Amino acid sequence: MKNTASTMAVLALIAVGLLIVWIGTPMIRGSRDEQWKALFAEGERARESGDRYRALEMYMHSARIASSIDDWRGELKIACGLEKLGTTEGPSLNGFNVIASAMDSAERQKSAEGMKAVADAFTSLGATYASFALSRVREDWPESGANAEQQKSAAPIPPGR
Repeated sequence: MKNTASTMAVLALIAVGLLIVWIGTPMIRGSRDEQWKALFAEGERARESGDRYRALEMYMHSARIASSIDDWRGELKIACGLEKLGTTEGPSLNGFNVIASAMDSAERQKSAEGMKAVADAFTSLGATYASFALSRVREDWPESGANAEQQKSAAPIPPGR
C-alpha cells in the first residue's frame, strides 16, 4: 500500500512536470533579427491578401521583437507597414508608437543617423515631432550608431505612404 502511494505520487509529479514543459513558453529558434523579419514578411503577406487583423498582429509582434534588440531600422520599416495598413487620415497610433520606440532605440545607440531617420518618419506621417527627435541628437554621437553593422539589413521608412 505504501509503495503504491509513493509510486502514484512520483507519477503525478512527473505528469505535472511534463505538463509544465508542454504548456510552457515555446523555445525560440533563430536570432531575434530573423524572427522579426519573418513576422514582418508574414504581416506583409496578410496585408496583401486583405487579412488586416492578422497583418496588424504580425506587425505588432515583429515590432516588439525589433524593439527588444534596439533595431531602429526594423522598427521604422514596421511602422511603414502599419501605415500602409491604416485607413484613417493622419498617422495611426500604432505606427506613431513604433516610430517613438525607434527613436528610443536610436537614442540608446547614440545614432545620429537613426534620429534623422526617425525625424523623416515623423515628417512623412505629418507629425510635428521631427524637431523633437533631432533636438535629442548630441554633437558627440557618430553619424551611425554603435550597432550599425548589425542593423544594416533593414531599410529606413520611405517617405509618404
